[in-house]
Amino acid sequence: KYEVTSEGSDNCVKVIGRETDPSTAIEITIPATVTNSEITYQVTEIDNGAFSNKGYITKVTLPANCKSIGESAFIGCILLSDINLNHVETIGALAFTGCFKLPSVDLSSCTSIGAEAFRNCSNMQETVTIPESCTSIGDWAFSKCINITELVISEGCEENGKNAFLECDKLAKVTFPESLKSIGSGAFFN
Repeated sequence: KYEVTSEGSDNCVKVIGRETDPSTAIEITIPATVTNSEITYQVTEIDNGAFSNKGYITKVTLPANCKSIGESAFIGCILLSDINLNHVETIGALAFTGCFKLPSVDLSSCTSIGAEAFRNCSNMQETVTIPESCTSIGDWAFSKCINITELVISEGCEENGKNAFLECDKLAKVTFPESLKSIGSGAFFN
């Protein structure tokens, strides 16, 4: 399901959910465009809560023009193990909280990571790289991502939120940029 966000020279819609819930695990492909009443719209964002607690989703393919993931968009999608985020610029609060099977994410285009965005993604592994385009990491953003071993915060990031990497107990190496101005309380606790 979609909702129009702008019309005229830049016809855009956001995904607001699915019509029905399937009884088995599925992969979802979001198209780059949708047409309604002979008007073609670009799909530019996933709305707040669009797929929250949809435990049947295993993979999501997003179009390159989808630049924003809303708050709680995929929270509780416990089977989600693959999503392409390499072109996404903003990730809202709680967007992927509790996506236990999500092994890694490409944040290379990200400008903002909301509070608790990847909290309790316990299967996220190895290196997490925060790109230079991202100026802040939200509070609790990667807390309880217990399998992260390395964190690279690129030059340009200015703020690491409180409890951002709390209980990432395998985190053994962290690279900080000179641009970093603040590290929130409890950022690397335990």
